[in-house]
Amino acid sequence: QTAIKAGELIKNRFFQADKYADRKAVAYWFKFQYPFWWGSLLTALDSLFYLGFETGDPDIDRGLDWLINNQQENGFWPTGYGKSESIDDNKAWVSLAICRVTKRFYYR
Repeated sequence: QTAIKAGELIKNRFFQADKYADRKAVAYWFKFQYPFWWGSLLTALDSLFYLGFETGDPDIDRGLDWLINNQQENGFWPTGYGKSESIDDNKAWVSLAICRVTKRFYYR
């Protein structure tokens, strides 16, 4: 029950500034890395799926829509961390994680 309440709180905060000063910018929702280290839209959706949240929930749908609408032409997603060789490698892992999360929600 407590975990579900925490899930409600996080999904209601999608796309909003964080309370923590060092991650206050809304852009942190879109900074993806793999393996998961910091909280992001991707990590939140991953956890929310395992808590039993489903499509049809407006917050979940908004998060999934953002992922779908921000896929790049090359099939990857931006990580939000700029450009470097290690970032390019990370894009493949991040993109795999995003595919897994979206598949879980849409193909239960």
